[in-house]
Amino acid sequence: MRSLRQAHVPPPVTPGAPTERLLGDLWQDLRYAARMLRKQPGFAITAILTLGLGIGANTAIISLVRALFFSPLAVEDASRLVNLHQTLAHRRELLAFEIALPDYWYYRDQTRAPRADGSPLVPDEPAAARRDRC
Repeated sequence: MRSLRQAHVPPPVTPGAPTERLLGDLWQDLRYAARMLRKQPGFAITAILTLGLGIGANTAIISLVRALFFSPLAVEDASRLVNLHQTLAHRRELLAFEIALPDYWYYRDQTRAPRADGSPLVPDEPAAARRDRC
């Protein structure tokens, strides 16, 4: 007795291999996804909300990072900006913090331009004398 044979033997399918029917396969996948989402509406709503929140959060964070770090500063000459802080020795450690507004006024009144050689902008003045001015 002879064994049964198919008249047309399809080529073997390798998962993940590209096929010649890209759009047909894509359409079939989309129909299958829509069918599954219709069968499970709770999962569909959860998936859509999760995607929406994720995309919205990523967009907000990327916009914030772009605005803060990659856009130019809104000042005329950004190369002349400086950061002022005071450093105090306290219990064998250095503490750095922003300066007080009266100290800023003092430095502003006494200074025209920072020195290129790294020397102090103004001579040291006792803190009590600065407080008396305010």
